[in-house]
Amino acid sequence: MAVLIGLLCVSAQRNIMMPGSFGPGVSDLQSMVGGSGAAGTGGPSEAVLFAEANQRGAHKHIFELDSDVGADSAFNATPRSMVVLSGVWRLYREPNFQSPYDMEFGPGIYPSILEYGINAIGSMKRLR
Repeated sequence: MAVLIGLLCVSAQRNIMMPGSFGPGVSDLQSMVGGSGAAGTGGPSEAVLFAEANQRGAHKHIFELDSDVGADSAFNATPRSMVVLSGVWRLYREPNFQSPYDMEFGPGIYPSILEYGINAIGSMKRLR
């Protein structure tokens, strides 16, 4: 089982969360998210939510936006981890982009979104 070790870089200007480095055993994911933490500019943006910590369990791909994350019967669990493949994303507590969280998430692997105070995701969308 690979151990994920991340150094968190927080941009004071935009409050964008981006893990600065990735631990051993995650080279495939690292290459997909562009190890540098850059926001990525080409093509559609994508994030993947996981039902369990450390990118385990049921998962759901989000392209550009999702106004009701829990509406998908195949993914009705509260997400516990996330991978942002491209773009910069805002998460919301409620469906229809209500009650935003204060931070934005850039490309990276987030083994536990609870660490950021995210205990429910009702909706999410790409900002850029």
